[in-house]
Amino acid sequence: MLTFSKLIIGSSLLLLPALALGQQVDWNTDIKNRPAFVLTVAGTNGQIQFNSGGTNLGADANLFWDNTNKRLGIGQSTPLVNFHLKSTGTGGFPQFQLENGAAGGNNWYFGGTDNGNGIGGGFFIISPGTTSSAGAFRIDQNKNIAFQSLLTTYNAIATVSNGVPAEYAKVDLTGQGAAITATTLYAVPATGAGMYQISWVAKVTQAATTSSVLGGTNGFQIVYTDADDSVVTTAPIGSMIFTNNGNTTTTVIQGTITVSAKASTNIQYKMDYTSVGGTPMQYNLHVKLAAL
Repeated sequence: MLTFSKLIIGSSLLLLPALALGQQVDWNTDIKNRPAFVLTVAGTNGQIQFNSGGTNLGADANLFWDNTNKRLGIGQSTPLVNFHLKSTGTGGFPQFQLENGAAGGNNWYFGGTDNGNGIGGGFFIISPGTTSSAGAFRIDQNKNIAFQSLLTTYNAIATVSNGVPAEYAKVDLTGQGAAITATTLYAVPATGAGMYQISWVAKVTQAATTSSVLGGTNGFQIVYTDADDSVVTTAPIGSMIFTNNGNTTTTVIQGTITVSAKASTNIQYKMDYTSVGGTPMQYNLHVKLAAL
C-alpha cells in the first residue's frame, strides 16, 4: 500500500480528486484506472504560477521569481534586488498604495514620477492622493527635498506659521558702481501672505577718489505692500537707515528687515549710492529673503 495525495510526471501534475490527503491507496484499485486531471506548468522558467480560471495555471513575465538569487520581480523579469518593481506606462505614479482599512485609517501612495506626471519626472513622492501634485513630500535625483505642507513640529517642539524659516530668494551682486532702483526680490504667491525677513550686507570693494557714502542717503530699503492695509510701504526710514562714509575696502553696512507682505504682490529692494571723484566707489551686495 502507498500513502500520497498527488503524482508528478514530468512537468505535469496529476491530481487525484477522489482521494483525501494522506489516504492509503492501492495502485490497481485506486489509481491505475481512476480518471485524473493534468495541469501543465504555464509560461517559462521563473514565472510565478497562478489560477487562470478553472483548472488552468497561468504565468506572466511581469510576475517573476529568481530562485537562484531569491529575488522577486514585478514588471521586471530580471530583478536586480530582493524586490524589484518596474512600471513602464507614462504617468506611472503611484506604484504603491498603502491602505489602513480600520476605523480612522486612510490611504497613502508613493513611488517615482516620469515626464507624464504633473510635476515632471525624476521625483520620489509620498502622497495622500493619487496625483503627483498632491504629494506631501518629494525628493529629486540631486537629493533636494520639498515639503508641500506646514512643518508642525521641529525637534519635538510645536511650530507656528510655516514651521521654520525657509529661504525663498537671494541676490548676489558684485562690482556695483551706482544706485539700484526698486527691483523685485520675491513675488509673493497667492497663498503666501505673511511675515518675511530680509537679511542683507553691502561692502565697499573699491574706494572713490575723493569720498563716498555706502548706501548714499537712503541706504538699503525694501518696498512692499502691507498685508493688513494694502498700503505700499518702504522700510526702513528715518533713523533706522544704515549708511557708512568710510570710503575704504573695509567699509560695510548690514541689517535685517522684517515685513508683513500681502499675497500676490512683489517685495522689492533698492540701494542708494554716493561717490565723489574720478574713480567711483564700487560695492558688493548680498540679500536673502526667508519666510517666517
